[in-house]
Amino acid sequence: MVTNQQKLFIETLTALFQAHGSVDDLFFKNRLGEAIGSLLESYIYIKDKGGHDSHVRSCKEMSNILEAVIYIKKGNPIYLAVAHERVLYYLQSVLTIWSRKEEKILPENQNLELISIPKEEVFQEKSPRLENRKRNKSIDKILEFVKRTPEARTRDIVEQFSALSERTVKRSLKELNEEGLIVRKSDKGAVYYSAV
Repeated sequence: MVTNQQKLFIETLTALFQAHGSVDDLFFKNRLGEAIGSLLESYIYIKDKGGHDSHVRSCKEMSNILEAVIYIKKGNPIYLAVAHERVLYYLQSVLTIWSRKEEKILPENQNLELISIPKEEVFQEKSPRLENRKRNKSIDKILEFVKRTPEARTRDIVEQFSALSERTVKRSLKELNEEGLIVRKSDKGAVYYSAV
């Protein structure tokens, strides 16, 4: 008989294989494939001593790789987002079950039923602010500079971050503006940015 935990793992693997097939960057496709293999291997040996730690590490590594592929936009965003959501949900269930067994709340051989989340809640559209992907440090520094310097001109921001290319700074400003974290104003050919 297949337990809910096993079903969840199979659903997670299915989402991962779909995401893997959608990745068009060879380097990340290989990394994702290796991570899937590592996840499968750690699942097989989960009953061995230390197997739980290894399985949790594999889940976390998978989540990190998916975040990187989502960030660089090198695959189908829907497949990648669903796979990432499934991995995080699976990881949460593994940690919950493991912590309950360690606290000896349940007998050793008893199967746990997973709390089911309605599909409507899992796949709800989220606002861009709530769904902020991990930004790199330079974007965060640019945001802090704009917060400290109201009405900062594009030229001033580019000069402040001379280690970055002008294109990178402008792209970062555009992303921050689209996320609603800063406001862009034009006046007589000059562009100004202020924090929201």
